[in-house]
Order: sequence, then structure tokens, then C-alpha cells
Amino acid sequence: MKKQKGQALVEFALVLPLFLFLVFAIIYSGMFFHDYSTLSNIARSAARERAISGSGIDNETIKGYYFKNNTFTPSLITGLYHPADTNPFTIEGTDNIVVTITMQLGDSSYLMRVVLPEQYSIVYNMRKDYKEES
Repeated sequence: MKKQKGQALVEFALVLPLFLFLVFAIIYSGMFFHDYSTLSNIARSAARERAISGSGIDNETIKGYYFKNNTFTPSLITGLYHPADTNPFTIEGTDNIVVTITMQLGDSSYLMRVVLPEQYSIVYNMRKDYKEES
């Protein structure tokens, strides 16, 4: 009977790290996809704002609405990623508007770096159609 108790303890000790790795991988992957979805919506909203504003609102005003003090203003973004060091939020073009958001993984453990990408970019294109009035 004592050997069986020892066997269960050894099996538990072998399986627990793998189980915990999978649980944390699922949690951090969910946080990553939440951030990705939120930033995709920000990119779409910024492109739409630029497309419908015409020349009334400049790109810096739109950037300032979403991006202040080196962080994005929505509090829905988790703390895993932060804006990249070089030009993290760009809006280019007038007829074909391209919004690019680049995020970089923050200071984290090696385990998170195995599960999550080091850096990712969201690129959103919106074509601006002009209607001729007659």
C-alpha cells in the first residue's frame, strides 16, 4: 500500500508542471487575443474617423484620441504588451487610409515568451470612396 501512495505522489509531481503550463498558456493566450481584438477595433475606428473627417481632422488629433502618454487610452487592454519603441501608431494616406499599430511584449518571464509573440502589428486598410455630385 505504501508503494502506491508514493507512485501517486510521483505521478502528481510529474503532471503538475505540465498542467500548470497549459493553464497559464490558455490564460495568457486569451489575454493576447483580447488585446488583439481591442487594438483591431481601435485601428478600424481610427481609419474610419480619418476617412469620414476628410481634411477637417488631422492625423495627430486622431492619434492623440487613442494614444496618450505612451499608452493607449482604453482601459480594456491588459498589461502584457506596450506600444513599440518606434512609431507604434501611424495613420497614412488620404484616399487609401492605412492604420498601423505595433505592440511589443513587456518585461515578462521566459514562460510567457514561449507562449506569446515578442511583437505584433495590426494593419488596417480603409479605402475612401468619393461620390461625384451632379
